[in-house]
Order: sequence, then C-alpha cells, then structure tokens
Amino acid sequence: MSLSVNLDSTKTITTVAAVTETISDFQIQRIVDFPAMKVIKVKLSCCEDLMTLSDLSNDNYGNDWTYTQVSNASKNLVASM
Repeated sequence: MSLSVNLDSTKTITTVAAVTETISDFQIQRIVDFPAMKVIKVKLSCCEDLMTLSDLSNDNYGNDWTYTQVSNASKNLVASM
C-alpha cells in the first residue's frame, strides 16, 4: 500500500546514508536485564542503540546469566548483523 501526501509548501530534509564499519572487537558498555519481560539488552560500543540478546531472552531467559553468556550472545548478535 502506498499513501501519497502533498505538502503545503516545499520542505528541505536531510537524510543520512547507512554507515558501514569494519570491526575486529567491541566492548559491552551496559547490560540491562528486564526480568518481567524476560529480555536482556546490551549497549555495545559498535552500535548506537540498546540491542536485545535473543540468545538470552524470551524462552532462553534465565536470571542466572553470566558475563561469559552475555559475551557469547553479544558475539552471536554482531555476527548475525
């Protein structure tokens, strides 16, 4: 489906192209655990936003995760990008 919208006057907008970066390592800057939602998110140095670790969330969630598990799940997340 497409919806066409006409502006009342012209507008200049700025768009940013995707940035591609080659990395060989990254840091886990923050780990956020949401027990009620069964979700673990991390802030990685190579990404702007919090990223959900699917390897440790939802059906895979356990409140006894270790730093090694978070590190491995983060590595899997980056490898899947």
